[in-house]
Amino acid sequence: MTSFSAVVITFNEEHNIRDCLDSISFADEIIVVDSGSADTTVSIAKEYTDKVFVIEWKGYAASKNFGIDQAEHDWILSLDADERVTDRLRDSIQNRSTDNYPGYTVSRRTWYMGRWIKGGGWYPDRKIRLFNRLKGRFQTVSVHENVEIEGKTGHLEGDILHYSYQDISDHVQRIDKYSSLISDNWLEKGRAVTPCRMVCRTFWEFIRSYVFRKGYKDGAPGIVLAGMHAFYTFLKYSKTIEQQIDTKDEQ
Repeated sequence: MTSFSAVVITFNEEHNIRDCLDSISFADEIIVVDSGSADTTVSIAKEYTDKVFVIEWKGYAASKNFGIDQAEHDWILSLDADERVTDRLRDSIQNRSTDNYPGYTVSRRTWYMGRWIKGGGWYPDRKIRLFNRLKGRFQTVSVHENVEIEGKTGHLEGDILHYSYQDISDHVQRIDKYSSLISDNWLEKGRAVTPCRMVCRTFWEFIRSYVFRKGYKDGAPGIVLAGMHAFYTFLKYSKTIEQQIDTKDEQ
């Protein structure tokens, strides 16, 4: 097995970080990049590694790429603080005999309202999480950053367990945050949206999540998630429209 470094970014994650780092204790090296946590995240992280860096927040991709640059090894396992590596995924990482691909996707399973979500497009939710930094890097975007890889990717068996939201209030707060980031990104790129498109996309995203992506199979959590996704769509469009109006009024 080729040696690899695990990179985790954190901010006020004292309720998550220990379980996360326990799950990647098999890594040859652990790197934690913190953005100024006010809780005990940093002190907990230092129990697992001496490579804990506290830096100014410059975005998700920038923080992850910073951690990648600090790594001793070229192979990188990227994980968020609210994620865990399952035993099966650990075995897949350890038992891969050769590095036939520059990167590997991993399925991610999300815990929501007391159950593992299967529908609504939430699973398998494959992401590139193990990759060679000489062939891949996180693209610089404000939110929903992904690894850009040179060449084809393989897939590792086993899941990343995602404990993303503490409760619905936490989910709503994150939607508010991420929708603002997306709106700002759209405006920077000159993307214009209309009220009609906002309404159509909002309804479509609910139907797609709940019906076509079978969110109904998850019961009450499925309909809540479909509603949250529609709400997220509505917010990012409405915030963009608001800023378009403000810009027009200033001219």
